[in-house]
Amino acid sequence: MRGFYLVALMLILSTAVQTPARFTYSLSTTELVAGIINDVNITLINKGPSTATSISVRLSSSTPGIAVLTPPIMFKEIKSGQEISFHVRIAVSRSAYGAIAALVMQITYQDIYGTIVFTDTFTLGFRVSKISKLEVVGVERRGEDIIIKLRNIGPVPIHNVTLSVIADNSIVGMPPSTN
Repeated sequence: MRGFYLVALMLILSTAVQTPARFTYSLSTTELVAGIINDVNITLINKGPSTATSISVRLSSSTPGIAVLTPPIMFKEIKSGQEISFHVRIAVSRSAYGAIAALVMQITYQDIYGTIVFTDTFTLGFRVSKISKLEVVGVERRGEDIIIKLRNIGPVPIHNVTLSVIADNSIVGMPPSTN
C-alpha cells in the first residue's frame, strides 16, 4: 500500500510541474485607421500556475491590405500572474477601409525547465472604421511654380505625404509674362 501512495504522490507532482502557463491578452484598441501605420499596444497576462520561458510572440495578418511590420518579439520569461506589454506596428491600406481585420497571434514558449514546448494561438479582431483623408483646398501659381494646398480632414495626423500629378496633355497654362 505504501508503494501506491508513493506512485500517486509522484503522479500529482509531475502533473503540477508540467501544467503550462495560460496566456490571455488585452489590446489598447480594436479599431484601425486605413491609410496609415497604426500602433497597437498588446498586454500578455500569464494566468497559468507556472512560469513560461523562452517566449516568442509572432503576429501575422490574414486580411488583404493589412501587414504586420513588427518582427517576432522575444521574452526571457513571464511568471505566473505577470503582465508584459509591447507595441505592434500594423500598416493598413486605404483599400481595407470598412473591413474587419484578423491578425493571428502565435505564442510559443517552454516550461520552466525548458523541456516541453507549448504553443497558444489567438485571433485578434479589429475594425477598420476610419480612413486618413487629404483634400485639395487650393491650387495657385507663383511664377513657374504651382502650389497645391492640402488639408488633413482625417482622424489622425498624416506624415510623409507624397503627391503625384499625372498630366494627360490637358494641362493648359499661360506662358509667364516677360514684363
